[in-house]
Amino acid sequence: KGGKGGKQGKRPAAPGGKGRVVYVGHIPHGFYEAQLKAFFEQFGEITRWRLSRNKKTGKSKHYAFLEFEDAGVAAIAAGAMHNYLMFDQLLQCRVMDDAEVHPDTFVGANRAFRKVPWKKLDNARRNRKRTAEEVEVQTKRLVKSEAKRRKKIAAVGIDYDFGGYVAAVSGAGGEGAGEGAEDTEQQQPETVRAAKKPKASAKQAKGVSFDAATPVGPAKAGKARKTPAAKKSQRKADEELDEELPKAKTPAKAKTPAKAKTPAAKKAKTPAAPPTTGGRRSRRQAMLSPEFKLDQ
Repeated sequence: KGGKGGKQGKRPAAPGGKGRVVYVGHIPHGFYEAQLKAFFEQFGEITRWRLSRNKKTGKSKHYAFLEFEDAGVAAIAAGAMHNYLMFDQLLQCRVMDDAEVHPDTFVGANRAFRKVPWKKLDNARRNRKRTAEEVEVQTKRLVKSEAKRRKKIAAVGIDYDFGGYVAAVSGAGGEGAGEGAEDTEQQQPETVRAAKKPKASAKQAKGVSFDAATPVGPAKAGKARKTPAAKKSQRKADEELDEELPKAKTPAKAKTPAKAKTPAAKKAKTPAAPPTTGGRRSRRQAMLSPEFKLDQ
């Protein structure tokens, strides 16, 4: 028997009919349109070929359809390649009857695969410039869905009104929005309205206008701004008053006695011992010593 689990014996005859189309299954990865046509052309001329692929990803589905020019050649190719070991797959080939062949079997055949940019096409379709009729249909659809949303909100028991697409279509979106804003502001308590007031900036809090750097509020009492002439006259009057008043003598600062410097303790120098030779005095030193004179 032939197969993955059985022994490789005599190859059985390929099942099939009298058609010219061969089904090839269990195609390994990397065996695509060009390889399929080049490999099966050794049996005879191929008129049409197509490898089935995924429409979204473009990956192979591992089966293909081949149409030979002669039905006899198709039968020979299916019988020769049935259970043929290719890489790690056993090819499954059979001749299809004419009734089995779908009219769309060879749609897009005889050409190299090209991946379709579905996302790019979808973006172009959505962003295209629409006509007046399309805009009208789209607006009706939005208004209808909004009406359903309003009914759901009312069914729950929520009293909520908003302009939405209806106000935009009727042209009263701005007025409706303004009236709704006033109503909601009147219904809100004072604490909520106070919390929503915008905070004053640092310049506004200090009373400084944005047009000029001068204080907006009233000037403080007793601190009126003086003119340069008034400042000059005040300075001259102060100088004359200083000349008339007797100058008080400031007492001289008493000099603090300087701290007595403590003499640094000098280290007592110990007299150097007379040089000795080998621990004994020399004969001359012994004669000059007072002990030697007393003995004499």
